[in-house]
Amino acid sequence: MSIRIGLIGAGRVGRVHLRGLAPNPNVRIAAVCDTDRRLAEDTAAPFEAAVHINFRNMIEAERLDAAFVCLPPFARGEPEVLAARAGIHLFLTPPVGLNVEKAREVNKEIEKAGVVCAVARPWRHLDGLARAREALADRKIALVRGWRFGPMPDEGWRWQRDASGGCFLQEATDLVDLALSLAGEVAGVSAAASEGIAASRAAGCDVEDALAAVLHFRNGAAGMIATAQVATRRESVLSLVADGAEVRITPEYVEIAEDVRRVRFEQRGDATIAAQEEFLEAVRTGKADLVCCDYASAIRVLEVCLGARTSAESRTVVDL
Repeated sequence: MSIRIGLIGAGRVGRVHLRGLAPNPNVRIAAVCDTDRRLAEDTAAPFEAAVHINFRNMIEAERLDAAFVCLPPFARGEPEVLAARAGIHLFLTPPVGLNVEKAREVNKEIEKAGVVCAVARPWRHLDGLARAREALADRKIALVRGWRFGPMPDEGWRWQRDASGGCFLQEATDLVDLALSLAGEVAGVSAAASEGIAASRAAGCDVEDALAAVLHFRNGAAGMIATAQVATRRESVLSLVADGAEVRITPEYVEIAEDVRRVRFEQRGDATIAAQEEFLEAVRTGKADLVCCDYASAIRVLEVCLGARTSAESRTVVDL
């Protein structure tokens, strides 16, 4: 029996996920919802899916097994809660919100409903990552360093700090998630931001140009993650230095150096599709623990990212 899926949010990311789902014979794209009717209709047409402009109506009217929620962070919360209460499993794109306390309330509803909830983390599905975990498992990590640079996003909600959460929340979420997964919990964060370039290029844009955050890990490791949205090219890297080993992770490869040995795992599969398939298997089997990143994990990432923004604004260290 096919898993009937509804998409909430037919923007760029939502359409990427539909393209990944389309070839799967065990999936039926049953409904598409977006406040832009034309966009919803165009997205739904190839699948002969039902069209909605209100997620409440879609959840009530359609018989769905799962919902892919691909909305901006300012619009999160109610769609997840209503879907969970209706027994609909959830696949969510990060960030999951703009407020940690609100996210914790959403998590309570998800747990109470007992549905499977996965947060999309393609970096967790990179070829060679399991081997990197093994290399770091019994070693003391000294340094975690990551960066993600890129050009300004297209005009829209990403230009507004109150809607997007800012450049760091948008761009650093996958790096922070993987840093926590590999190096452990963060006790505090301090950060500095720069502004002015993006605002001078685009009227009404109030997000930072760049933000660099220093992460204080509970196990004593030092971390630094930086993002910039005024670069001329795209680059994403996370590197870890441990006692006797170094790991470098990008979307294209995972490289591990242990003593004098060095091995590189080139990325061959589609990590986004791998994240989808993990979720679908959890839905099929009812085994929620198959999901590598749940909502609670996403809350920890949100807390770090928002803590970095607060630190940059207040020029203080934020304890977590």
